[in-house]
Amino acid sequence: MTETVFWEGDELYSSAFSAMQNAKISIFLEMYIFRDDEAGKAWSDHLIKAAKRGVKVRVIYDRIGSFSSSANFWENMKTNGVEVIRYRGILKNKRRRFLEKINLKYPVWLIWFLLVFFRRDHRKIIIIDEKIAYTGGFNIMNAASKMYSDKTRWLDAFYMTTDPIIVKELLNIHLDTMRRLRYQIRDILSLNRKKANEAILYPYKKKNRIRIKALNFENNNIGRLRYAKAVKNLIKISRKKIYIITPYFVPGKSFLRRLIKKAKKGADVRLYLSYRSDLILIQYVSLYLARKLIKYGVQVFLFHGKETRKDKDRFNHSKVFIFDDWVGVGSGNVDSRSFFHNLDIHVFRKNPPFIKDVEKKIQWIEKHSIWAEKKDLPIRLIVFLLLPFRRFL
Repeated sequence: MTETVFWEGDELYSSAFSAMQNAKISIFLEMYIFRDDEAGKAWSDHLIKAAKRGVKVRVIYDRIGSFSSSANFWENMKTNGVEVIRYRGILKNKRRRFLEKINLKYPVWLIWFLLVFFRRDHRKIIIIDEKIAYTGGFNIMNAASKMYSDKTRWLDAFYMTTDPIIVKELLNIHLDTMRRLRYQIRDILSLNRKKANEAILYPYKKKNRIRIKALNFENNNIGRLRYAKAVKNLIKISRKKIYIITPYFVPGKSFLRRLIKKAKKGADVRLYLSYRSDLILIQYVSLYLARKLIKYGVQVFLFHGKETRKDKDRFNHSKVFIFDDWVGVGSGNVDSRSFFHNLDIHVFRKNPPFIKDVEKKIQWIEKHSIWAEKKDLPIRLIVFLLLPFRRFL
């Protein structure tokens, strides 16, 4: 059994391309951002080659995340045997039937805004022959590759495993997306509750004091739980260290109270954010909330990734957790959209050698970050306008 975390997009691409070239049965790919740039075309070529060999190839992309990709890009894959599915795209043909079926008193434009933009498929999953699985934060685009973006590439993390138990659960998560595509109206009517057990915990044992029902009947050492509940419960049982790496930090008040409580009890609580961000308003809110944590002993690091002073700042898009002897890698951010609305996925592992490898990378991140103090986190007036809407940011 092999498992590792890729921190460079080119390494992930090389590994996935090699696995796809050897695929014999199926390739299932689910991606939030799949652009038709050089990196995207390289992925498209490998998927098409596999489809022409008779491999079943399915691609699910998010309509909003991949909005910049042209229709010709998707059509080329379809005509070459790739099954291409757009998340929340089919609703365009069912809009009138849907609005007639439910009796809502809100303006049509508001209803349509919620249908199209509110819940997104933020998962990034690759499953090959149901034997190799990948998941994490990397998207398919030039910004993830050193070959195309050099020193300005995004820092991210992507988990790979050949463990049949975890592969099976990741496949179940992918099938959950297929079910939602089939029953989209039902999925939309539960906008506030996605009802998906997206956190995979392995190995799971009752002595971990987390109440999780084991869903894999072949091996009762694996558990599935809602992502928000898994993170909060793992914080609860942590005693020594809590490391959170996230690009967007917009949690609710109860989440902040949990971190403050642990810091007061002497736990080593660290928050790793990015000095540069692709969403500037979310960045303002993230820095404001991080500023509130500093006075309680939480260490905050702002990643810049520069090797020399002349280099440009890099964006840290990775989503990684360490809770004592648990490590988590996936696509979920620390915000309400990932906790309650978007479709996401996170794998939490309890494996000492695996944790050591992740901790080494965290040490590298610290060396290429600013250890932030309050003066490094200015307060923007616009934050106070955004905070009441933090559940939707």
